[in-house]
Amino acid sequence: MRFLSLLFLLLISYQLLGSDTTRHRDDIPRPKIGVVLSGGGAKGFAHIGFLKVLKEAGIKPDYITGVSMGAVVGGLTAIGYTPEQLEEISISTNWDDVISNKIPLNQVAIEEKDYYGRYITEFGIEDKRITLPNAVVEGQQLHLMLSRLTSPVHGLSDFSKFPTPFACVATNITNGEPVTLNNGNLAKAMRASMAIPSVFSPIEIDGKLLVDGGLVHNLPVREAIDMGADIIIASYTGAQFKPKEELNGVQDILKQSAFVTSILDSKEEMTKADYLVKPISEEFQAGDFNKADSIIKMGYESTKYMLPQLKKLADSLYSSSFESANVDTTDVELPSEIKIDSISIRGNKAISDELILGKLGIEENDPYSIELLEKRINVAYGTQYFKRISYNLEFSSDSTSVLILDIEEVPKASVKTALHYDNETGIGLTLNLTTRNAIFEGSRTIFEVDIADNPRVDLNYFKYLGQNQNIAYTIGGKFSNQKDISSFGTASGVLYNASFTEISSGIMSTNSPNVSVGGRMLLSLSRLKPTFNRDSLVDIYSDRSLAAEGFLLVNSMDRVYFPTKGVKADIRYRYNLSSDLNAGISSNLFLLEDAFSENFSLNNYHTLEYNIEKRFKLHPNFSTYLGIAGAIHTTDTVVASDRYFIGGFNPILQNSISFWGADVYEFAATNYSMAKAGVQYQPFNKFYVELQANYIHPNEPFHRVLKSVEEQPLLSQRETFEDALGAGIKLSYMSPLGPISCGVYQNSNNPTIGTYISVGFKY
Repeated sequence: MRFLSLLFLLLISYQLLGSDTTRHRDDIPRPKIGVVLSGGGAKGFAHIGFLKVLKEAGIKPDYITGVSMGAVVGGLTAIGYTPEQLEEISISTNWDDVISNKIPLNQVAIEEKDYYGRYITEFGIEDKRITLPNAVVEGQQLHLMLSRLTSPVHGLSDFSKFPTPFACVATNITNGEPVTLNNGNLAKAMRASMAIPSVFSPIEIDGKLLVDGGLVHNLPVREAIDMGADIIIASYTGAQFKPKEELNGVQDILKQSAFVTSILDSKEEMTKADYLVKPISEEFQAGDFNKADSIIKMGYESTKYMLPQLKKLADSLYSSSFESANVDTTDVELPSEIKIDSISIRGNKAISDELILGKLGIEENDPYSIELLEKRINVAYGTQYFKRISYNLEFSSDSTSVLILDIEEVPKASVKTALHYDNETGIGLTLNLTTRNAIFEGSRTIFEVDIADNPRVDLNYFKYLGQNQNIAYTIGGKFSNQKDISSFGTASGVLYNASFTEISSGIMSTNSPNVSVGGRMLLSLSRLKPTFNRDSLVDIYSDRSLAAEGFLLVNSMDRVYFPTKGVKADIRYRYNLSSDLNAGISSNLFLLEDAFSENFSLNNYHTLEYNIEKRFKLHPNFSTYLGIAGAIHTTDTVVASDRYFIGGFNPILQNSISFWGADVYEFAATNYSMAKAGVQYQPFNKFYVELQANYIHPNEPFHRVLKSVEEQPLLSQRETFEDALGAGIKLSYMSPLGPISCGVYQNSNNPTIGTYISVGFKY
């Protein structure tokens, strides 16, 4: 029927041309072409190859419709992007970051970095009930990417007025009906159309909760016809029925069951298409976003066989009998600057406009590049008060621009969990309870506990101060316990069960996501009980100190794990105001019947600590780094919390220093200086190889203490060392459970080669 209708239209057009010789060819309407692009996840990149063939054939769509990834490719094509531009965007984009909830670490607020990207699960708490997330990915980076790419049509809400009229389809999850989106915010419409249930969070538009259109209507041919298309050229990358021989498990059955409605609807829509391409290959899956290059090539090759037919169609449509196609091959250019006359915030409930604007740092009546605008939005998002911050630019009747910020807040409370194991500190379960605005607006409280052989507790309260939230008040406490700390002091060499507690209160700057200066009062408590006491006369040791501390924190690393560029620095000056020590003396001394204790007070002293690392990205897959660390006390007699435990790939005790080449906490020192250098290589996606060498020099000779207490020699028989040179190599894979790593190491004072294994996010 569609062929007969098209033939009739062509005959009528010919008769009209022949009956009126004075009529110009540009006055004769030609049949209109509608291009239809289906969903299919990453397989939708094949549409770009399909569009490249259409361009070679000389065909320009008059209308475009799309679903899911087809909505993204189609929407960008409709506003003027060429297939070559889309190919470049698809290949150069880091899709692992875009389709995750992560933002670069250097855009996370400095006060939140220690708690960012360290958990496997996260659940909100609302109305005293734990709530499950509505999707795995909220997609902050995806929102920003789509807003950036569609910025040339910000303020143009009627999709029919695009260079090529456009519409996309989503599904109303409340009733299962397809919803055609042809006006409003293009980025938001595309995001709704690709909201795969349980993967991407649903999007609300005009009161409707929308998910992926491919759920019920994956090939929107009828929408293109309704727009006015006479000829339909469709590309389908969606699901297809598998024969029973290929349904080999529960997963196959469930997957096919989920797409029954969509596949049947697509089959019906295919019958309305005049030209249909199905660039499907079993080689690719819907989640293969990092294979964009290969999928685009597959789409091109799958469509290329139709090139002669398409050229013939183009020749017939754009002949002298009809108006010209006016194919535009100019690349789309993003605006260099956006002038913001005013800002409108929508969707915030518990968080005030003042706090949002203060962290956003954008002034009205000033121009901003899109890059800077997105950076400032990510900085506000990096406070972790928001699930999502998306933006659009609208223009009022007097031509002034309004920056629209759509906000979705995180729950007031959340529970996060993680598991970790390594052969240095054992296995542990991390539980984190975070509340925001629970006590005061602009406040955050974290209570975290690591349930492990060596338990740890962290309590941290944080409150923004001032109109622009550039300063914050903090109060917190930390507790850690470690069994069998070795070499605690060169005069002893005893193995201890050690516990450390610190309570602090102070202020810090928060105007930069990567730099903070501040000061605090610090109360430190230490308690050490020998577990191996061959030499020592001390049964128990404890101390208490009060200090005033100033600090400079810098962290511009691009990632939490396996960073490739940036600087990380922790520099602290501390003045010890008072210190009290208590030592319980063994009754074996002088053959006394009862043990006794001695109390001591230390003189006031100064401390300078520094730990600085710089990473250089030399190649997309290769980086190198340099680092220095050290501590200087104005006295050799300090409290236990001012001594440093050295050794291990990933030590987590307070005042511990990583040293590749030594066992965890193998050395201890009061004053020390250390330097390190390393390289990191990523041979495959999510796989990393690291090689590091480091050198340490303490202010006093240190002893090496063996792991086995039975083999521990007497103090007088132990070797002493002036310094140590160590090196190690580590292989890692970044899994959903956290990094999985294995490594080997050795140092100049110990011929034994050590091994390291770890799984999960570190505490």
